Amino acid sequence: MNELDTDTAIAAALRAQAQEAAMSTDTPQEQQILESRLDELDRRSRSRSKRITWGALAAAAAVLLLVAVGVRFARAPGNDGVAVAPKPPLFTSGSFAVPFTVESLPSWLTSQSLAPSAESAEWITWNRCPDNGTECIGLSFNRYSSVDRDKRQAVSYVDYVVYLDQLERAGKVTIQSRKDARVDGLPAVVFDVTAKTDVAGGVGCHQLVFTECDDFYAGVPGRYAVVDTSGLDPSGAVFVVWTRAGAVADPEQGWQEQFDQMLTTLRFARPASPSPSS
Repeated sequence: MNELDTDTAIAAALRAQAQEAAMSTDTPQEQQILESRLDELDRRSRSRSKRITWGALAAAAAVLLLVAVGVRFARAPGNDGVAVAPKPPLFTSGSFAVPFTVESLPSWLTSQSLAPSAESAEWITWNRCPDNGTECIGLSFNRYSSVDRDKRQAVSYVDYVVYLDQLERAGKVTIQSRKDARVDGLPAVVFDVTAKTDVAGGVGCHQLVFTECDDFYAGVPGRYAVVDTSGLDPSGAVFVVWTRAGAVADPEQGWQEQFDQMLTTLRFARPASPSPSS
C-alpha cells in the first residue's frame, strides 16, 4: 500500500470513528474520544519523515472538529431530544373534594399569588379587586349541589345546563355564547353569561356550607365551564369553574383567553384502577 492509500485509509477510519462518536450521548466521554483522536493524528504527522497527504488528514481532523461542535450543541438543554422531566403542576388542589391540578393559571393571578383567597372542600377562589371601579376579577372552582338561594333547587350536570337556559328565557341573564367542550376528557359546556339583574344563588349553592352561595351580579360578564364530574364526585355535585370581571385593567387583558388555556391544562385525579384478579 502506498502513502496516499495509507493516508486515505487513516482519514476514512477517523471519519468512521467520528460518526460512531456522534452517536454517543455522554458528552464528557465524547470529548475525551475526540481529543485522543486528534492527539493520534498529531503524533502520526510528527513521526513520519516522508511526505504525507495533509489534505486527507486535515479533512479527517475537520470532521472531528465539526462533530465536537455538533455534540456540544446537540447536548445543550432543549436541543438534545432527550426526555426532560415535566415541570410540576403550577397548582394542586388541597382540601377540595374532587382533587385536580392546573398547569396554566391566568397570568393576572400568578403575578400576585398562587395562594387562593378562599379554599374548602367545595370551592377554591381567587379575587383581584384592588379598586372595584377600575380593576376587579375573580376565578373560582366550585362544587354546587343546588341553585337559587331561597328555593335550593337540586341540580345535576344536565339540570344545571338546562337551568342556565331557563334563566335566559326568564330574562334574568344573557347567554352570549355556549359551546360544547371536553375538559380532561369529560363532557363540558362553556357559557359566556352576563346577568341583567342580581340573582341570589344564581350561580350555585354549596351543600356542606348551606349558607354559602354564589350570585349573579347585574352587568358583570363571566365565562362559566360546567363539567360532568359525576363519575368522580360521589355527592353528585356539579363542577363549575368560572371567571368574571366587573372591571378589567391592563393586567387582566385577555382574561377569557387565559381561562380557556387554563381549561386545557386542568386534570382531575382519577381513582386507581383495581388490579386484575389472578
